[in-house]
Amino acid sequence: MNNPPAPGFTLAETLVVLLIMSAMAAMVLPGIAPLLGGEDFRTAAGRLSEAFARARLDAVIDGTRRRVVLDLDEGRFWVDHVPRTASGVDVPDTTADAQDASRRDPSLPDPVKRALPDDLRLIEVSVFGGDPVTTGRVSVRVLPLGLSEPCSLVLADKSETERRLDVPATGAPSWRDATGDATVERAAP
Repeated sequence: MNNPPAPGFTLAETLVVLLIMSAMAAMVLPGIAPLLGGEDFRTAAGRLSEAFARARLDAVIDGTRRRVVLDLDEGRFWVDHVPRTASGVDVPDTTADAQDASRRDPSLPDPVKRALPDDLRLIEVSVFGGDPVTTGRVSVRVLPLGLSEPCSLVLADKSETERRLDVPATGAPSWRDATGDATVERAAP
């Protein structure tokens, strides 16, 4: 007595179907990625949103001024205290003077410096009321009330696709295309 073969697919049939599906995915996904905004832009938005949220929260909790320092040359950013002089007056915060507060005051903890994804670079920062900056360090101040200076950050990937991240005084940052015409997506922390 022969038993009839069990219903189902053979290993060879399953592998052929997986091979066909993989080939189709390889052809379709590169065309969809630009429409989705790219994973690197989303990663950068999350990291930058988190830095601004942390600076606002720390400023409110401590009742002190904070700043988000953006290093355009190295593609790094961090949250730092706004440095003060011995008289307690804030040190002027210029691009040339945007050094770590911890270097001036050893009692302050070292800031945790974060990097943008490898495929992205920060090409321009515009802080409300100021001219766009394309090199060096820029500081965005955060008041003890949790309000930050509104700013726009322009990032570019290796294919020279540019996106603008608008950071309002309060609330979550949002992406726009580089020309600033249309909102692309909300940045999630």
